[in-house]
Amino acid sequence: MQASASLSDSLLLTVRLKQALCYRHLGAKKRSLDILHRALKTFPLKQAPLFKAVDSIYLNWLEETANYSSVLIILNKRLMKEGAVNYNRTFRMVKALAKLKRWRDIIHLLQPFYLSQKPFVQKDDFLFYLALANEKIERYDQSAYLYKKLVTDFAASEYYEKARSRLHFLNDFKIVRKDK
Repeated sequence: MQASASLSDSLLLTVRLKQALCYRHLGAKKRSLDILHRALKTFPLKQAPLFKAVDSIYLNWLEETANYSSVLIILNKRLMKEGAVNYNRTFRMVKALAKLKRWRDIIHLLQPFYLSQKPFVQKDDFLFYLALANEKIERYDQSAYLYKKLVTDFAASEYYEKARSRLHFLNDFKIVRKDK
């Protein structure tokens, strides 16, 4: 009796992952991405833990190869399909948009979260990137306001020092005060 893998079998996905890892080890990153893409596309159990793990590896590899457009397409499709808010997925999209310097898209994506009164763990992350995006499109007053809010409301944030530094820079060099 011989074992064989079917499309719904996790064994096939595991074999494809190992194959992709081998190609990656050999330096064939494009080939490894193609293998994972095809394996994930044909695997029917999208909620299975193995699928989620391999999918995460695939997205990480796309980011490592600076294929941010593909990351955005994948994450956007999933956010649309889910319908519910997924903060981690949204933040991953924001980081990909920042790599592509799509500042207005970041503002469009994060503005509803900023306006929401609902607390969530990534609020300081979202606030920092919203401030940064406003700064990059030269909306310095708005950016300074957001950096100040982050410094005031999130003193324990990993972005605290960066936000404080950006706020000082904006106040010293970019914002013209009429009362000076």
